[in-house]
Amino acid sequence: MTGYIFITSLREFLRPTRVAAWLAMVVGVFLIGLAWRFLATDLSSDQSFAHLFLGIVLRVTALASAVVSALVVSQEVESKTITYWILRPVPRWQVMLGRLFAAGVASLAIVLMANLACLVAVFGPVDAIKQFMVADLSLLALAVGSYTGLFVLCSLFFSKALIVSLVFAFGWETFVPNMAGDAFYLSILSYLRGATSRTLASNDAGFLEILTGALTPRSVEPGVSWLVLALLTAVTWAACLYFFSRREFMPKEEGD
Repeated sequence: MTGYIFITSLREFLRPTRVAAWLAMVVGVFLIGLAWRFLATDLSSDQSFAHLFLGIVLRVTALASAVVSALVVSQEVESKTITYWILRPVPRWQVMLGRLFAAGVASLAIVLMANLACLVAVFGPVDAIKQFMVADLSLLALAVGSYTGLFVLCSLFFSKALIVSLVFAFGWETFVPNMAGDAFYLSILSYLRGATSRTLASNDAGFLEILTGALTPRSVEPGVSWLVLALLTAVTWAACLYFFSRREFMPKEEGD
């Protein structure tokens, strides 16, 4: 049954109209990559892609996870179709598990397209595949898992979960990693930056450096980063299964 819920949810999350919107975004990412390639003439191709990966691809990861995660529960409550899922003769945790995996797969597919767009923009269509690193795939999968778990968990407690998730993705994840002191430990982006082998060419206070949280000279060790991201994914996903099984969800009436 979990497999059926996964497939049904994945089809819902990747409807043609939604896919078209995400493809338009990917085209935008490709154009940004091209512009960066020709503007950052003092950087090598590897350095240019590192800036795009940390400044653009990881931001797309947060965006895709936030938008898709809102479809897991929040959208169902607002559209009054939540009862379709909670009244099934299936344990609620299985429903949530199937929808969580569907959200993760849908988000990861979007992120991989954005990553490929940046690779093609910087290295060209021939060398793009050669430059793809398995470590990047592992990191992006873990990033999606972390953001998805956190955002879906928020949707179980906040009625406007998408707004909360977007504020976190583009507010919290922009300012906290760049703050002085130990505040950067409270940002997922800090651990993503610590886990990747992609490094910036400099710490100049440019726009992409601000997006990547590179204004602070301190960073998290790679091993610690991978461990924290894995634990965050496991804990938030387990919390989603637990609270979805025990909370009551009522369809919203007009004016609520």
